[in-house]
Amino acid sequence: MKTFYTINRLVKTTGPRLILGLFFISSLMVLLISGVLRTQMYNSGVMLAETTQNHLVSAAQALAEFISPEELNLYRTIEDTKTEAFQELKHRLAAFAENHNLLYAYFWRYYGDNQLQFIVDNDFDPTEEVGPWVIVDIVEDYLALPALAGNIVVSNLSTIVPTWDGLITAYAPVFDRHGNIHSIAGVDILDRYLYIQRRDARRMTFLLAIAIPFSVISGILNLILYRRKAKQIEEAHVELSQEKNVIQTMKDNLPQGILLMDRELKILPQYSRSLISILSHYDSEVEGKNFLDIINASLNAKQLQIMQDYFDMIFKKEKSAKLLEEVNPISEFEYKVDDRIKTLTTRFQLIEQVGLESVIIGILQDITREKEFEMELQHQKEAQELEMKNMFDVIQIDPMVFHDFIEEAEANFNYINSILKDKTLTEKQVITKFYQNIHAIKANALILGLESFSKKLHMLEDDIKAVSAQEEITVKDTLSLAVKLELIMQDKDSFLTIIKKIESFKSSNQIDSVLLHSMNKAIEKISAETQKNIELEAGHVDISILESKLRKPIKDILFQCIRNSIYHGIEPAEERMRKNKKPTGLLSFSIKNVNGKAEIIFSDDGQGLDLEKIKKKYLEAHPDSKDVSRKVLLASIFAPEFSTASTTTTVAGRGIGLSLVKDLVKENNGTININSSEAGLTFKFILALPA
Repeated sequence: MKTFYTINRLVKTTGPRLILGLFFISSLMVLLISGVLRTQMYNSGVMLAETTQNHLVSAAQALAEFISPEELNLYRTIEDTKTEAFQELKHRLAAFAENHNLLYAYFWRYYGDNQLQFIVDNDFDPTEEVGPWVIVDIVEDYLALPALAGNIVVSNLSTIVPTWDGLITAYAPVFDRHGNIHSIAGVDILDRYLYIQRRDARRMTFLLAIAIPFSVISGILNLILYRRKAKQIEEAHVELSQEKNVIQTMKDNLPQGILLMDRELKILPQYSRSLISILSHYDSEVEGKNFLDIINASLNAKQLQIMQDYFDMIFKKEKSAKLLEEVNPISEFEYKVDDRIKTLTTRFQLIEQVGLESVIIGILQDITREKEFEMELQHQKEAQELEMKNMFDVIQIDPMVFHDFIEEAEANFNYINSILKDKTLTEKQVITKFYQNIHAIKANALILGLESFSKKLHMLEDDIKAVSAQEEITVKDTLSLAVKLELIMQDKDSFLTIIKKIESFKSSNQIDSVLLHSMNKAIEKISAETQKNIELEAGHVDISILESKLRKPIKDILFQCIRNSIYHGIEPAEERMRKNKKPTGLLSFSIKNVNGKAEIIFSDDGQGLDLEKIKKKYLEAHPDSKDVSRKVLLASIFAPEFSTASTTTTVAGRGIGLSLVKDLVKENNGTININSSEAGLTFKFILALPA
């Protein structure tokens, strides 16, 4: 009791430092004693180990030369081991082992594919007998690698198989007559060092008997220290538990979905509650489920494989965390679930845990509302930009000219509606006339600089051309085009609203001025696109004819002639100068009343019609035609979709313009006369005046 009281007082007065000091001294003494013993064991073992190693090396070399490679080649299968020669070979090996104080003597051969095949040994025990049927991987027997490289190696087999403690082996290569490694000779002995270990064990027992009292004292002092530490650990555990509860509360209230995945990409139980709502799953459907299975409906097979490879890269740490974050294939993607589409963002990172397998932490966030709001803002911005663009386009147009455009567009639109209802026309005829009128509206829109409106009509022309190319055109195809036109024509309402606001700033009520202004705008627009300089010269214009119902067809005819002349007829300035012409091309027109009929003459001073090019294009469309006279070729330029242009632009190339001219003339009981030469081209149109 007195001793315990003294120790207790000593602990209270000196504190933990003395406890740690006594523990250090006692531990140091134990280590010192163990070190002395290990030194003695090592010195004794070195001498014996060297003797044993030299003996094994000599025995392995002797065995490698004892049996020839040719004889070893005789034993490759189980059947080969059933011969008397094989038993005789085993007796020879047994004699060799006895003469060299060996436990085992045996041979291996290289079997290919990083494997070794056992050949023969000196063991006659039927329960442990082995032969060529034993094949092992080289990686399981690393001693074979140096031997296959031509070296002799000695090692304790307990480093490979712990139950073989005390068994030492040596491998030596067996060379054939060509100097190539044929097989491996192996020899095993029992370690002579074992008896020394037993002797030293007795010494260690004696030394430990001395060290034990110090360990007991150290244990008592450590027990006292442990109780203090246990109290501290308990307090720390309570604090840790409180922090864990705080973290769990924070995790459950975070807007992001947080999850952990193992190497099989299965979701571990530690996930945030927000993950359930983000993925639209129940608790039971998340824990233990493969993450790729959950997002399977949102990705195709190729994308799923890419994600699998991406997660493999994270686990293998093949790339930096920063690079892996940058190349995340689903950093933002559309997540499909329950007939809904959500926009999610994701981030993934590897978490390495001491003593545990690494896991991937994933952070998911639902940004669907933000994306919808962003798209709504973008649509509003685009609508505002379009409105501003339309305002800018319209504000530069004379109100009379613009009203004229609206009326003509309405007329074209109404005409298209009428042909859609005309039962006497085939679908092909309906599509052709549909095409012509859309082309006319687009031409007028381009002249006025209504770019966005023109682009929509140009896209509609592409759709019409695609339908026209079909072998069979159905009513459904035609109605589909009509619906698209209806949507485009709704834009004119916004144009009317704009023009009303600015109508007071511009004025013009002269029909001939409107026509001349529109033609100049057309020339200015097309000249800029073709990079040609053009002048317009107006001759006599009979106002009474323009006040009649012929005003629109005459305007459409003149506009198509302008486009045709500038694109096909007027040469570039350099070429004109080589022909002794003015660098600026000249267009002229007149509208007269001649003998009670409207005579419209349109001329240019370009290169005239290229009949050879027209002929080539005509024969491409009519390869069996034998009549290629001038009359036939001139008539062909008015055929629908006939064009000598190599490419299609907003100016030309579709082959619709002159076919529209021909139909307008025909509808007004008129005629067309053409005069073409190197000095230029002249069209004369005679139209019947309305009664």
